[in-house]
Amino acid sequence: ETKPDTHFLCLNEYKDMVGERNHEKLDDFLKWLGVSHTPKILSTVRAPTWQQNCESHLSKHGHTHKLEDKNIDGCQQIIRNLTETRSALLWSILVNAISVRNLRGEHTWSYFGSKKEYFKSTEEQRLLTEKWILTNSGKLVSAHDVTIQTLSKEYDVKSVGAEDVIKFLNIRDERQISAHLSENEA
Repeated sequence: ETKPDTHFLCLNEYKDMVGERNHEKLDDFLKWLGVSHTPKILSTVRAPTWQQNCESHLSKHGHTHKLEDKNIDGCQQIIRNLTETRSALLWSILVNAISVRNLRGEHTWSYFGSKKEYFKSTEEQRLLTEKWILTNSGKLVSAHDVTIQTLSKEYDVKSVGAEDVIKFLNIRDERQISAHLSENEA
């Protein structure tokens, strides 16, 4: 079990129990109880040191600096205990349930007014560098080592959410790469 403190329910069993006519009421009831359909994006806010701002290439000017780091609840555990099924589940969550733009870290500070800039959050770094993405040959690789064409067929690559994830992870398209090659290079 990847997150022993997180509880899951078999939604299909409850839907079967209440019948199709009452699915909406069931959803309303579960929302009222606080049951979520999607993992939460957890934020951690801290004051950075001057050295941390330098190392992260963030602004050092002004005062009241705050870093808001982002994590998807349970993502680290999923990647740590990865299977092909969990890889496809994580991809599906990123495509369908979470706006990946909300995973960027935010640096805010005051300098003649309120300022904001973005940085790669812990979760963004993890999704870019860990070997969690499944290829069509069954190998787990990082975002840098895959192209759209080599992604597992289990992954949605055509929806708007999928396009956002592909862009967020900087996954390359072989067609664009080969279009830029000269005839001799191709």
